Amino acid sequence: MFGRLASAFKALWFGLVSPQRLSDITTESAVAIFAAAVLVLSVTNTATAFIEGSDPALSAESKTLLSYQPGLSSGGEQVDLSSSQRQFTAVFGGALIRAIISMAVLAGLFYLIARFLTDQPFRYSLAIAAVGSAVLIEVIQSAVTVPAHLFFHTSRAGLHLGAFIAPTQHPFLFAWLQRFDVFALWQYIVIAMGLGSTTGLHYRYAFVVGPVVFTVVQLIFGGLALVAWITSQGM
Repeated sequence: MFGRLASAFKALWFGLVSPQRLSDITTESAVAIFAAAVLVLSVTNTATAFIEGSDPALSAESKTLLSYQPGLSSGGEQVDLSSSQRQFTAVFGGALIRAIISMAVLAGLFYLIARFLTDQPFRYSLAIAAVGSAVLIEVIQSAVTVPAHLFFHTSRAGLHLGAFIAPTQHPFLFAWLQRFDVFALWQYIVIAMGLGSTTGLHYRYAFVVGPVVFTVVQLIFGGLALVAWITSQGM
């Protein structure tokens, strides 16, 4: 078990420095890579939430944004988060669920789109492993953006298109444009590169598959943001 876990974290490192080395992924190691990636991403997002939550301006901005997103506002029954233990459990639990769902869905999109574009015999387990192997890019993204957010006291700071939009004035548009991030594009290309290596595809295919999946994902979230905005306007 320890050896499999060590191999999983080794794969995460390869995903950052040499995605082509994921070509020897097996179904068993894919599950371990996914589990390790979920843990790393959940811990990172939990730490980010607490660090940024300590800044009054960022905290207020975050609450404003969440209040405009259906299903994420706190209306209705309130949960007792008076103790630090309960706060950690709530934040970490939410981060864990989001990490599992987002990675599973993204792997599905890569599996379907990559098979369509390249006609290669990919397996979903390999897509899961490829997505998990790129998780350290999100850790680097947090290491860069969190200090910027704290310094400027706003989530506008970053290498994304949301930097041109006031978050509290245009919450839906900001939430969508924020997804057009340099780190995210880098991550998608790395995922495509790692997945392609499992069937012997040349790395250049990643520069097509990655941006295509990136565009599809942003269009999906753009549609959801539009529906949320229309619903908020009572149309």
